[in-house]
Amino acid sequence: MASPDQLLVEEFTKQLGLTLEGMLGQSWTIDAAGPVTSETVAAETDLHIWGQRLTMHADPLFRVMIGPAGWKAIGGSALQAAGIDDASESDVLSTYVEILSQALSGVARVVGSHMGKEVGLAKGAEETSVPSRGRIIQLRAQDPEGKEVGLYFGIADQLIRLLGEEEEQPNETTPTKERSAESTTEAPKSAPPAENSKMDLLMDVEMPVSVSFGRAQLPLKDVIKLTTGSIVELNRNVSEPVEVIVNNCVIARGEVVVVEGNYGIRIHQIVSRAERIRSLD
Repeated sequence: MASPDQLLVEEFTKQLGLTLEGMLGQSWTIDAAGPVTSETVAAETDLHIWGQRLTMHADPLFRVMIGPAGWKAIGGSALQAAGIDDASESDVLSTYVEILSQALSGVARVVGSHMGKEVGLAKGAEETSVPSRGRIIQLRAQDPEGKEVGLYFGIADQLIRLLGEEEEQPNETTPTKERSAESTTEAPKSAPPAENSKMDLLMDVEMPVSVSFGRAQLPLKDVIKLTTGSIVELNRNVSEPVEVIVNNCVIARGEVVVVEGNYGIRIHQIVSRAERIRSLD
């Protein structure tokens, strides 16, 4: 069975490949070459080091390190695919970081799934030095033409520790050998109905609730041009009800109201089960 940090590396390579394919329209191959030391990485010059925080911890838990040729190749290819051939170096770098953020958001979901709670991306930032602790994996990204880009994926010790602790937690519902032996000689005690106990556990589960005013799809070249004061036209009329979304599923529709200075939603319609299933497609 793969260790938690191996699962994170696999998820990052998968998400990075999917993000590149979605933004460039080309399939890239991302492979893990194996672990390396921080001294090996630090020996490279002009590395761009991105430290990514998660909502569950104040310190960066992921770091992605890449040379200038690498981020220019990735960011530049994305902009060229969007029809922008004369982008500035800062635009190329910000495009690379956006691709990185999309890939890391998928890894954050895996962390949350492993820990049994919602985990998302917090604010990331550029760093100036290679971390001396943690696990660093060398990756190779290859475009359809065979050109190779090298980069490094770092996982902080804190995250490896946290995931390891979750992995080692005993399952209290699994009987030990001693208890199993006792159960053969003792009459089973009455227990509450299983369905009720399961429902009681589910009642305390927290789920993300969001409200959608509408959606829009824009080419990357238009997204990059967005500035303060720009207007993005949504696909919903101002008189149409907004959607209440739970765990990426539309469950209700209603109107926006103001309650004691805060926005709220007055529910007008509960979405049928069949429509909820369709909204997941």
